[in-house]
Amino acid sequence: MLRIYQMEVDRINFVLKAYLRTRLRKIEKHVLQILSQPELLPRLSKHEQSFAEKYVDLIEKNFNLAFLKHIPEEYSSMGKEEMVVAAKLDRYVYARGVKDVGTVSLGER
Repeated sequence: MLRIYQMEVDRINFVLKAYLRTRLRKIEKHVLQILSQPELLPRLSKHEQSFAEKYVDLIEKNFNLAFLKHIPEEYSSMGKEEMVVAAKLDRYVYARGVKDVGTVSLGER
């Protein structure tokens, strides 16, 4: 019986990690849109907001070191408006519910 519980815990752990990986991938893809629209920031946890800000800083530093300093000035601006990949906010993040089952409690944790 203990083995069945452990398998279920492992399965739930895998699903949660897959969900978090998916969130981080979407944050990376749409980071400029998220940070430029204040109404989107509350959708992220404090850690995700910090990750997004640090990610943008790293990308800007990398772009500057890799190629922006080597091209003419008029092309070397990191104009964020042109770089924004707009997210489709009407799409599902990871999964969707087929029917409403009300509030679901996952236990005390």
